[in-house]
Amino acid sequence: MSRHNAKREVLAFSMEAQSTICPYPPLLSPSWQDRMDQLTGSRELPAESVEILYEQNRAYQVWKETLLKAEKSIRLYTYYLRAKGPVGKELVSLLEKKARQGLTVRIIAARYAQMACDPRAVHRLRKAGAEVLLVGNISPPFFGFSRKRKRHRLVAPLPEGIHRKERRTATGILIDFSLHIKTLLVDHTTALVGGRNINDNYFTSWEDTDLFITGPVAAELTRRFDIEFSLFSGGDGTKEEIPAPREREKLPGLRCIISNPWEQSYETLAALIHAVRAAEKSIHIVTQYVIPPRALLEALEAAARRGVDIHIITNSRASGKAVAGGLCWYLSSNWYGALLRQGIHIHEWKGLEKLTYLHTKLFLVDRRWLAIGSFNLSVRSAYLESEILCALYENPHIEEAGNLLDDYLNRGSTEVTLEDLRRTSLSTRIITKAALFFRLYY
Repeated sequence: MSRHNAKREVLAFSMEAQSTICPYPPLLSPSWQDRMDQLTGSRELPAESVEILYEQNRAYQVWKETLLKAEKSIRLYTYYLRAKGPVGKELVSLLEKKARQGLTVRIIAARYAQMACDPRAVHRLRKAGAEVLLVGNISPPFFGFSRKRKRHRLVAPLPEGIHRKERRTATGILIDFSLHIKTLLVDHTTALVGGRNINDNYFTSWEDTDLFITGPVAAELTRRFDIEFSLFSGGDGTKEEIPAPREREKLPGLRCIISNPWEQSYETLAALIHAVRAAEKSIHIVTQYVIPPRALLEALEAAARRGVDIHIITNSRASGKAVAGGLCWYLSSNWYGALLRQGIHIHEWKGLEKLTYLHTKLFLVDRRWLAIGSFNLSVRSAYLESEILCALYENPHIEEAGNLLDDYLNRGSTEVTLEDLRRTSLSTRIITKAALFFRLYY
């Protein structure tokens, strides 16, 4: 089966959603891995070392040390960077310093997010010699939008995968794609992949997760970055020779999957559906919000019907107030009833030691397959934003992630029930329905 046909089969999951029998080969079996190759165009890569960065101070230390040790090149994919707090200032200053020292510093950021939070940081970095590209935008069609004003925009009709209910909103006429990947690549040997942008919140007060990886995967991600940089800049982003990885003892079981929806590339979504369809015992999801694309929702519902224990941890009304007044919670609430009635457990975040905003994106299947990256459980992540997921298997860190999730479930969150939904006030229900207008922006 060709990669195109295999991916189409998975994304059109509704044809098999009513079945309670999993037709897939066992998770991580050779045939399952071969199918993942077809679906995503990725391959298993060895790593010299892997560390999951949960704790904020440790994450900041690793980011800082990685930039300090850079000797040749730095590539940064970020939603935005903000030099307006002690952490942000230091990390942006390190990027600026390395550019002045003559290192190749290339940055791709989301235009609308960057210009909204800190446009001066871009000027500083460019003045120091860094190459900074700002691409993508968001603008509803009724706010003076013109098809002729396409510079710096990734504009197109809605992809076919978006469900008809999403198409009914006013944003359904035309939509901007956006970059949402968060990756720091240094010297072709080191990669930081996950949910953190360069801003104080991600290192001081928000719950987030990165993977700190060394080895051949960093060189592979660097090649991919340069292809994207070339695409957006119009230059030859691949002219710098990337050295072969050093021969050292390597860890097995690592795969990095990237999707670019403006190329009709939905590999991250296809990978998650593929993993869910093979699940036999459990699925754990940590996500900023719950606005699932139809194909993934149906895959989760089918898994629940065949007895898979599914838990989703997301922001509560209280923690969600940290962003847009809690709009993400109102949006997510629209899907709670359908998920709960299928036997899927919903847990709302309250924090481990104190109330924090939950920004982690994590998927754990049967406690054997772990994916961490930038993908939220949302239509936008599935069809409108570029995303990255790094999957680990046959790796000792998977048990560590499972223990953390147990802590999240038992101590860091509160389970939502159907009775809780029935007690929701009329005013909250009205706001919840009105929030659906913004579903394609999350």
